[in-house]
Amino acid sequence: MGGENQAAQIHRVVDDLFEEYFRRADLDQDGRISSVEQVIFFRGFDLPMQQLGQVWDGVRVKNEMELYGYLGREAFYDALKLVTVLQSGRELTLDVVVETLYGPDSAKIVNPAAQVISHDLLRKGCPRLV
Repeated sequence: MGGENQAAQIHRVVDDLFEEYFRRADLDQDGRISSVEQVIFFRGFDLPMQQLGQVWDGVRVKNEMELYGYLGREAFYDALKLVTVLQSGRELTLDVVVETLYGPDSAKIVNPAAQVISHDLLRKGCPRLV
């Protein structure tokens, strides 16, 4: 039973961190992340634009409604999971995307590492999070 409590607690912490990232990325507070907000926020993970493109492609595999340039919470959380995979040194093949977003361990993926700057600096259009 103690293991279940610990797992639930870890899941709650990850959810809280993902939600904090969502709030920071949603500069205009409209409840979705625009393409401009995506670029500003995700550049803070210091990944090449080619890899960020792979993240968007991977998110589209699961979230077809996100083709219009906006990410809702679920798609944003999926993007964070894919960034974590890239930061671990793995490539985003279709199999890895499916495993990451649909696999039994999907909920256990921790938040990606980023150095996050203040919300005010993000609003000024800082090209990357430092």
